[in-house]
Parts: sequence; C-alpha cells; structure tokens
Amino acid sequence: MKRAAAVLLVFLLAACAQGGSGGAGPGSGTDSDGDSVPDAVDNCPNLANVTQLNHDLDALGDACDGDDDGDAVADLIDVCPLVPDVAQLDSDHDLIGDACDDSDGDGVLDLDDLCRTVVDPLQRDTDHDLLGDACDLDDDGDGVPDLADNCILTANPAQADTDHDGSGDACEQDSDGDGVPNLGDVCPLIPDPLQLDFDGDGQGDVCDDTDGDGVLDSLDVCRVVADVLQLDSDHDLLGDACDGDDDADGILDVLDNCPLLTNPTQVDVNGDHIGDACQIDLDGDGVGNLLDLCPLVPDPLQLDLDGDGHGDLCDDSDGDSLLDALDNCPLLSNLTQLDLDLDGLGDLCDGDDDGDSILDLADNCPLLSNLGQLNLDLDLLGDACDDDDDNDSLLDTADNCPLLSNLLQLDLDLDGLGDPCDATAAAECGPGLAYEPILQPNASVTSGTSGLCLGCSVSNAARAVDANLANFASVNVPLGVLGSAFLSIADTDTTYPAGRALGLLVDNGGGLNLSVLQGARLTTYLDGVAQETAGGVVPFTLLDIPSQSAQRMLSFVPAQPYDEVRLEFSSVLGALQTVNVYGACIASH
Repeated sequence: MKRAAAVLLVFLLAACAQGGSGGAGPGSGTDSDGDSVPDAVDNCPNLANVTQLNHDLDALGDACDGDDDGDAVADLIDVCPLVPDVAQLDSDHDLIGDACDDSDGDGVLDLDDLCRTVVDPLQRDTDHDLLGDACDLDDDGDGVPDLADNCILTANPAQADTDHDGSGDACEQDSDGDGVPNLGDVCPLIPDPLQLDFDGDGQGDVCDDTDGDGVLDSLDVCRVVADVLQLDSDHDLLGDACDGDDDADGILDVLDNCPLLTNPTQVDVNGDHIGDACQIDLDGDGVGNLLDLCPLVPDPLQLDLDGDGHGDLCDDSDGDSLLDALDNCPLLSNLTQLDLDLDGLGDLCDGDDDGDSILDLADNCPLLSNLGQLNLDLDLLGDACDDDDDNDSLLDTADNCPLLSNLLQLDLDLDGLGDPCDATAAAECGPGLAYEPILQPNASVTSGTSGLCLGCSVSNAARAVDANLANFASVNVPLGVLGSAFLSIADTDTTYPAGRALGLLVDNGGGLNLSVLQGARLTTYLDGVAQETAGGVVPFTLLDIPSQSAQRMLSFVPAQPYDEVRLEFSSVLGALQTVNVYGACIASH
C-alpha cells in the first residue's frame, strides 16, 4: 500500500507540474517538452514522448503514465507493466508475471502454457486435463503411467494386447496380426487372413456362430442349422442335419431305403422298404449291420487291428490295397509283401528280417543271416554284407588283400596277392618278367666309398648293368671301418613314376636275410638329386627269387619319381664282408 501511495503521489506531482508550467495554454501551439508534439495533442505535454505510446489507451502516454496497462497496478510493482494482469500471478517467482512470461521459451506465455517448465510449442493435451502431453506422466488419463502404457495416447486401462506385440489393441491397427487392419477385419481379435464370412453379417466365420449351436462357423458342418452333434455320415463336410443325402449315394434321404448307408442300387430283396444295405445282419454272422465291422463279410470275431471301425477281413489299414487278413504287414504299407526269412511277417514290420535270431536294430547284417556277427574291420556292417571287410576304402572284389588293410595295394612280387596277406612273397627279374632289369645301353653305373673306409672297394661294377644276369659286381666292406661303400645304377632313358616298385638282385654266398642287412640302405635319385631312402626307419622287403635259390631281391616302393637307385653298405654289417649285386630291377607295372 505504501508503494502504491508513493506512485500516486508521483502522478499527482507530475499533473501539477503540467498545470503550473509557464507558456501558453492548451489551446495554443506551445510544445512545453520540446518533443515536436504540440501540448494540445501531446499525451505527455511535460515529458518528451515522440512515439506517443499509450498501451492502455487512456489520456496519459506510457512515458508519464504510472499504470501503462491500466490494470490498476502501478508499473513500479506490476509484474507485467505492459499487459493487464490484475491477478499478478508469477509461478516461477522471477518477478515477471505469468501473463507476460514464457518460462520455458517455447513461444507460449505461461498463462496459456500447458507445460510451463517444459518446451512444448504444440501444446497437445490428449486427455484434456490442462496438463500438456509433454509434461503429463499419463497422457491418455487411463491410470496407467506412459512408461508402462502400451497405448500412450489412447485410454486403455485393461492394457489388452491380443497379438502380444507390445502395442495395445486400443491403438493397434491390426490387433490379431493377420495382415488385415482392425477397421476392415471381420474378426479383429482372431487371426483370419482369409476373412471368410459365410452369412455376410460382418462377423467372420472363425469368430461367428451363425446358428448358435456352440460351434464356430469355420468348424460347423451345418452353419445355418443348429447341429450340436456335428454328425457327417458321408464325410462330405456337410452335416447330416443339413445334408439331403447323408450317405452320398446319389439318392435323397427322403427316398433312400437306407439313408445312412450307401446303397445306390436300393436293393431290397424282402420288399420291406428297408434296403439290404441296412438290414439288421446282412452277412448273417450274428452281428447286426450297425455294429458289424464288416457288414458284408461274415466276421464273428470282429477283429479290428487298427481300431478304425473297419474289421480286418474288410479293411486295408495301411492303404496298400491288401486286406489286413492277407497282409503280412497290416499296419505298414507293404505292397510288395517282401518277406526275406519267409516267416509270414513282412520285412517292413519284421524285427528280424533275415531270421538269424538277432533283431535288425542290433544286427550288423539285417538283411543277410549272420548269426556269428563277424565284423573284421569293426565298422557298422558285418563281414557277410560288408563290401569292404578290411575298411581300406577298396571293395573286396577289387582288393588284393580283402581281409587285411592295404590301401596302396602293394604287391612287390606282382602275383595278385597283396604284400600284407602274401606269406610267400617272391619275384622274378628278367626281360618280359614281373620285374625287368636296367641294362646297357640305357644304363650307367657308378661306385665308390665314403668316410674312413680303409679296405672298402667295389669290384666289377659294370657287370651290374650288362645283359648277363649271372654276372655280378661285388661290394666289399671290412669289419670295424667307419665309412661305407656304394654301387649306383641309373637308367639314362627312363624316369619311373612314384609307386613303381624297384629292387636289387643280391647274394652273399650264404643265408642272406634282413638281420644281416642292417647296414644296407637303398636310396633313389632323380637327375642326380637324392629322393628317399629305404632301410633303417623306412624298411625294405627281401623277396625270394624262385629260379635262383641263393639270390634275393632287396625291394621297396618309392613314393617319389626316380631314375637311379644306389645300394650302400656300412660297417654295421656284422660278419658280412662282401655282397654281390647282379643288377637293378624295376616292376613292369
């Protein structure tokens, strides 16, 4: 009140000042404040006021008006001096009234702003609670906070979500997720992409029960006739209650002498207007037709293996065109009726097809009797039905050792029997034989010693490549020496492929065997470069020579191509001092 009184006093003094100033009166052209506006029209004649602003359109311009907005609140204490604001509300206490303040800077004055402290130029208020969506924790006013609401802008307190997609039914375009929008969906809450509507009532068959019998139209065999039992005698998907021909025999029920039993001929021998097809016991087996599993075939036992209501004597349970009574597998389609063990039970349903007393599931040859279950290679197939008994990836019919693994099919003596299963390995060397010698003029021979081999020598080296296979070169190695002696035979015309067996014909005048030849090594060369060595870690084979009892063939199968073979002896030969070499032999294939 004191502040208002002070303002009023200032106003009165200003008025007095105007009235008491010198100069001409209001009717003259005097401009007391020198603002180029004559006093007669100047709304502040004693205070320069060129713009003549006057917000409240009273007699006083804003420059000399103590209440510019005319709201009866002096400008000095008015929180909105230029906007009429009698209530003087100032929600954020910033001394700027709500009527002229925009606290959140969104272009909407606080007085009209639905969210005064949250920028919200759109001013949406979905639930019309005067609290804008931008600052309302429950935009649709359904009692479910927005953070938990599956339809934030549509009231749905039940939060129903038929298709469980996180979007509530109330705001879902396709609640059941069947690809049909709710507005056009004849069953909006039940997936129904076909949108069938039998009765055209706008409610789809999958959710409609036109006849009110408790059966939905999509499942009802009589949609427009109440039919709780849903009987369909002829299985034509048209229920008996609305089917004019229940037995589908082409004769309407009202004319049919057996309406529930197919009888297109309408035979009625006794003329009682009841067709033979529905006589009490047409086959005379003591079982009435209605209960008879085979009404046209005498069947007092009424056996029904598959429980389908058709007796075995007239039923084909597995649909293979053979009646169960004649079918060796009545429950499994078995048109061929194969019965390997002739036990009356078809192979398809026989647990022991080969009749060897071993169930097929445990039998390693289920289709071939194999009581001993012999299985040499311990695979899943018994020997009786295994095409590869030794499991070396070679069929027995092509395997030179069908019972011993021999993947490389090694057969050094070329007798057709693989080395692993050949107890009497032997070979012959000569022109046109299994092994052929390397002879001049397509052969060269070199010899020498290595290391400290005093007394070592090779004599008559050329004899190892001459045409006389009875001639020989001799390799001599004394006992105790630290070196070795060698004899090398090369084919100057041919390079032999990997896998082509080779051998050297040798003897020592006595019992030559592998233990005596511990210090012997066979090395192959190609263009003078060593390829591989047999002897020691890589063993070689000692073959008999049937035509020469004293000779043996020192042999192995190289894994690399070669054109030369070298025989080298060292001092570890024990008692052996001399080895005779008759020549080098190469397998013919």
